[in-house]
Amino acid sequence: RVTDAAGNSGSASSLSYVLDVTAPTTTLSGLAISTDTGSLASDRLTKAASQTVTATLSSALASGEVLQGSVDGGVNWSDITSSASGTAVTWTSANLAVGSNSISLRVTDAAGNSGSASSLSYELDVTAPTTTLSGLAISTDTGTSTSDRLTKVASQTVTATLSSALASGDVLEGSVDGGATWSNITSAANGTAVSWTGANLAVGSSSIRLRVTDEAGNSGSAGILSYELDVTAPTTTLSGLAIAPDTGTSASDRLTKAASQTVTATLSSALASGEVLQGSVDGGTTWSNITSAASGTAVSWTGANLAVGSNSISLRVTDAAGNSGSASSLSYELDVTAPTTTLSGLAIGTDTGTSTSDRLTKAASQTVTATLSSALASGEVLEGSVDGGANWSNITSAASGTAVSWTSANLAVGSNSISLRVTDAAGNSGSASSLSYVLDVTAPTTTLSGFDISADTGTSAGDFITKVASQTVTATLSSALSTGDVLQGSVDNGANWSDITAAASGTAVSWTGATLAGNSSIQIRVTDAAGNSGAAFGQAYSLDTTAPSRTILGVDFSSDTGIDGDFVTTTRVQTISATLSGSLGSGDLLMGSLDGGSTWTDVTSFISGSSFSWSGVSLNQGTNQLRLQLTDVAGNNGDVAIRAYELGGQIAVSRGGSAATSEASFNTDPNVDIRFAWLGSSGNEAVAGTDSNDFLALLGGDDAANGGAGNDVLDGGTGSNFLIGGAGVDRFFVDARGGQVTWSTIGDFDLAAGEEVSLWGWRAGVSRVTWVENDGAVGWKGVTMQADIDGNGVNDTYITWTGLEFDDLPVPLATQTGDGTQLLWFF
Repeated sequence: RVTDAAGNSGSASSLSYVLDVTAPTTTLSGLAISTDTGSLASDRLTKAASQTVTATLSSALASGEVLQGSVDGGVNWSDITSSASGTAVTWTSANLAVGSNSISLRVTDAAGNSGSASSLSYELDVTAPTTTLSGLAISTDTGTSTSDRLTKVASQTVTATLSSALASGDVLEGSVDGGATWSNITSAANGTAVSWTGANLAVGSSSIRLRVTDEAGNSGSAGILSYELDVTAPTTTLSGLAIAPDTGTSASDRLTKAASQTVTATLSSALASGEVLQGSVDGGTTWSNITSAASGTAVSWTGANLAVGSNSISLRVTDAAGNSGSASSLSYELDVTAPTTTLSGLAIGTDTGTSTSDRLTKAASQTVTATLSSALASGEVLEGSVDGGANWSNITSAASGTAVSWTSANLAVGSNSISLRVTDAAGNSGSASSLSYVLDVTAPTTTLSGFDISADTGTSAGDFITKVASQTVTATLSSALSTGDVLQGSVDNGANWSDITAAASGTAVSWTGATLAGNSSIQIRVTDAAGNSGAAFGQAYSLDTTAPSRTILGVDFSSDTGIDGDFVTTTRVQTISATLSGSLGSGDLLMGSLDGGSTWTDVTSFISGSSFSWSGVSLNQGTNQLRLQLTDVAGNNGDVAIRAYELGGQIAVSRGGSAATSEASFNTDPNVDIRFAWLGSSGNEAVAGTDSNDFLALLGGDDAANGGAGNDVLDGGTGSNFLIGGAGVDRFFVDARGGQVTWSTIGDFDLAAGEEVSLWGWRAGVSRVTWVENDGAVGWKGVTMQADIDGNGVNDTYITWTGLEFDDLPVPLATQTGDGTQLLWFF
């Protein structure tokens, strides 16, 4: 109401009320937050602002009472009565305040009296740690690369590095499933180093994660390492393992001396992508990647170095994660110790060289002998080579104890060596003992020709019939002997040979002291130092040392014009007769000579039985000697009959149409004491005079005449002639009177004073006379040259050299004209 100053009161307006000063007695207990992310589930440390707060009322709210909640320690309250259900309180969406504070719950009645508040302290931390991790790695990366994070090992030690040491209350967490689940691995941290042992990876592809989380559960950025865990091994297998070289006794005994091998095998299927082929030479203790050795299903592993002793080779297929399939193995034994047995005293059976120990031979097939230092051990073999060790043969059968006799060793042509060695079952060879040799199978090609003997006493100088056993055999080699060649000679047709190398000088052979025997042949050949003989060249011969036994009786001329039996006659042509004491033996001859034995004629054909009658014999002019000699074809002389004879006074004309004396008179008073004259014909003739004074008239034809000794007259006649006066003072005539060509060469062994050359007839520009000195003597002093130029029988010109020698002749010497023809003297 309103009352004025006088105390007057207006109408009163009324409001009823209730004054309640009694607070509720309901209490709350068991306060909790739903998301306590701290280290402890009840430390009320959390990173979650939005919480569900639970509690329990001591009794259900009374009518008019409200439930209030505060997250800031009672500074501000919210009506959360809807959160109460009976005595249970569930306050959802309670948004905590950052920092340390408390949650409070109380019951307030309708008058606003609030009961005692129940509180729960908390801390809300929403700031994540800034510590990071780097260098994450797994301990057992069995993949192809040690950093490809492909592995077959589930249990790993994960290492990493923290950017800073863990702060107080921070925890280190790890995950192997890409962060799906985390483990507290704080104990794995030591300073900034992290080593998380026992991290069990999950099969397949995933990632390892590491992070730092504070006490409130705030997690920093995670360090991530992807990985793949593959625990399934390949199923590919290998078969047919073999080594090369297998040097043992058998090519498949896997016993070898060679450490470096090529191992071959076959894969059941080609390698899959990422798979590798691995090889081991020590039974699987260590493995090598030999993927490059695989081509399709074929495997060829070169450079596999075996271990000494007994072991095995293993091959397997391993995938990219390091899972290995079943290994296939091949046992082997590597033996690198060579035998110590040696050989000595090597020799060949057929040494055909100059020396029996020069190892130079022509025989390819040999028996090689030697001595072992000890008998062969079990499994050892004896090997032999004929080509200096290039090729070896097993010759174990040639050994008996320590003795070795290798038959049928076929040497190689040329210079080489025989080698023997002992080799064990693994193929290790001991030191080889060698013997150098030269096999020469090429015979010399040198030939021989021109065989002759020094005393060929047979009928012919080349019939090789002789009475002399000791001979000097001559021949000519096609080429001089080569170094090491020997010259061999045989007198019994090659049955026996002698070294006659000393008889050779260049290509000339002169073998003295060759002793012939009977009827055989001389053989000469060239043999080289190896004993190869070239073709033998020979000459058959006959040695006869028995002289004829018959005698010659009753020698006589058919016309002995002197006292009978004095063998003085003027008859040139005779029949000489005699009687033999018996018929001639086989091979016997009768020889006749009219010049005291200077020349001989075989007159055997004039014998009939024991009677001899040699007809048509032309005796030599003057005093001489007749001889009849019994001999044989070998030259063994028997009885000889000798008779002196004389043929006197008669000029003999052998052919022609006019007397020799009349022709000589026509030729300008020739020498008067001519002993022999020859009148030629119109044919071409060659005539030789005697040692006396001769007249040779050749007439027509192209002729040649030699006057010989004595003062001779040589008339060339017509034609082209060659005239030699010989010794003595000679005269020469050349005839061109018939108009024919005259071309004469006139020479002398010594053109001397008093000799003349006469020319009958001359054809200018056609006729020619040439003088020569046959023995090259300088002369012509006193020689006269005269010419009947026109052929009328009168000499037209002549010239005589006086005081001039050959080298001083002037040109021309003289000129002369006759019958219109001019003769120019040119020489």
